[in-house]
Amino acid sequence: MAVISATEYKNLSDYLAQCKATLLLAKDSVYSAVYEIALFDEIQPSIDLLSPFFSSYEAVTANTQTTTTLNSAVAALNNHVLRRTNASLDSFLQAGGTQVDPVFAQMSANLGFTISSGNIEP
Repeated sequence: MAVISATEYKNLSDYLAQCKATLLLAKDSVYSAVYEIALFDEIQPSIDLLSPFFSSYEAVTANTQTTTTLNSAVAALNNHVLRRTNASLDSFLQAGGTQVDPVFAQMSANLGFTISSGNIEP
C-alpha cells in the first residue's frame, strides 16, 4: 500500500495550519479597520464605511470560527493515513518521529481525528 511519508504528512499539515493562521490574521486585520473607522471624527466616512467593513468582519469571523473551508483537506489527509496504514495517526507520527502543529491538531480534533499531545509540537 502506498502511503505518504511522515515528512510529507507534516509538510501538508503545516500548510493547512498556516492557512488557518492566515484566516485568523485576516480577522484581526478587518477588526482593526472597523475600529479605526469607528474612531473617525467625521460622520460621512463612518456612515459610508462602517457597515460594509463590519459586514466583512462578520464574514471573516464566521469563516475563522470553523474550519469548513479546510475540513475536506484535513479529513482527506488524515483518512489517507488511516486507510493506507491501518494504524492510528499517533502510531504513524511516532513511527516517523514527527510532531504536528497545534493548530492542525486542533483542526483534526474538531473533525474527530485525535492526535495525542506527545505528537503535537510544544
